Amino acid sequence: MPIHAGAEESAKAAFFEGRERMDEGDYEAACEAFSESQRLDPAPGTLLNLALCEERRERLATAHATYKAAAELAAAEGDEAREATGYDFAERLEPRLSYLELELEGEAPPGLEMEAKGGDFTLSLDEATPVDPGDYRLEAVAPGYRRWSKRVEIEEEGTTELVHIPEVKELGLHLAPDDFGTIDATPGAGEDSVGPVGAGPAFSEHLLRARGPSEADTSAPGARGAERLRIAGLTTLGIGLATTGTGLGFGIRARLQWQRAEEHCDDDLVCTPRGGEFADSADTAANVANVLVGAGAALTFAGFFMWGNSPTADGGAKPSSSAARLSPALGAERAGLSLEGTF
Repeated sequence: MPIHAGAEESAKAAFFEGRERMDEGDYEAACEAFSESQRLDPAPGTLLNLALCEERRERLATAHATYKAAAELAAAEGDEAREATGYDFAERLEPRLSYLELELEGEAPPGLEMEAKGGDFTLSLDEATPVDPGDYRLEAVAPGYRRWSKRVEIEEEGTTELVHIPEVKELGLHLAPDDFGTIDATPGAGEDSVGPVGAGPAFSEHLLRARGPSEADTSAPGARGAERLRIAGLTTLGIGLATTGTGLGFGIRARLQWQRAEEHCDDDLVCTPRGGEFADSADTAANVANVLVGAGAALTFAGFFMWGNSPTADGGAKPSSSAARLSPALGAERAGLSLEGTF
């Protein structure tokens, strides 16, 4: 393809800029300059310099691919010397390359695509893929199947990271939009022997958006709503009990502080400065206790109400025979809760 004079001059300027930055050790700027020169005026010599720049940045997979691209371009132009150089340098790097190898459990579904977020390379189930060091999010996607995702970190050169992909499950067609499933992406016990590369990959379990029912979704239509209400009720109940318990703790503190204040006060409640401090502290603790116990009792009642009145799996309501009353008990020597009711 012919190159006009302006582009050719710009390509030369970018090339020499890259060489200058290489000499200074600024490899990131050098690689950008060589890439720009190659875009303006493709040449095998520019690609060889770009590959060397990527190698010095320790992006070995990118360097390896660029060396081979330079050799192929040189071969197309009849430049045997640069062709040989490109292939020789690519071969020299091969023992240092890191690879991602994918292992799929079961058969691959129709239309399965493997993606690597954070990397400019194509994954294959048939062979290991050379990759640069870095963090990648791997995804397996197929129409009508659950989406699988896993984070992998590559740190060291010369190793192979084996990634196990669980069998991809087919979806049905009638789940509600908020019904999701998850796939456990935790590596098996045997995977440790393969390596995580370097310090090892960090794995995370990802929410998988489903377009149909899971195999276990055989409940009646009202079951999920009933279960959610029961869970909400139990959660509110737990918060209420915890809040009430905290309030009782402040009540005990108020009692103890007042007992200390009495040691520094006479019968007419005339107190020393130290006694006044204890009395003020007792008042503050008592006020906090009153607020927390009141709020906790309200939350506890609400939790009991939600739990006791949650609908059954068939959508009906439970008989409203449950009733509960929670009362705080605080005395000079003890503190606690009094719970009365029918269930």
